Amino acid sequence: MLYCVPGRQDELTIHEREWKIVWDWFFNHDMKSLPNEEIQLVDGLNVKVMLQEYQTSPLEERGWETHDKYFDVMYIDEGEELVGIVPRSRLGAVKIPYNEPGDITWYESADNPTWVNLQKGDILIVSPDEGHNSRVAVTQPCFVRKLVAKVHI
Repeated sequence: MLYCVPGRQDELTIHEREWKIVWDWFFNHDMKSLPNEEIQLVDGLNVKVMLQEYQTSPLEERGWETHDKYFDVMYIDEGEELVGIVPRSRLGAVKIPYNEPGDITWYESADNPTWVNLQKGDILIVSPDEGHNSRVAVTQPCFVRKLVAKVHI
């Protein structure tokens, strides 16, 4: 599954070179051999990828976030998780103000989000115009191995 909010498909062609680099990493690298750190993919292009391994958590333990400068592109290599997506206009009050080095703002809540059940092989693209809440357990907490690519806008 590739999930992209309707009306956002043009962004896939604007960043075509970057998406091709990301797809290559997602499908042509052994996730189990990657270091658990950020990797800059191509000099001169602002595209990086991070391997994340974790246990999902109940919804009440997770939070809503946005990024100002990067798309988040999530690829599930193992496990499953729920990810909530919502336009920025439907996010609640800021919980933790913008952190520029991490390119992240945290929010108290979100109104009427869309929930996507990501499973092995699924890809989700979250734009800077959207908030998201990830790492949420579907039913019970489980192990997830996920690659997250950051593509600069």
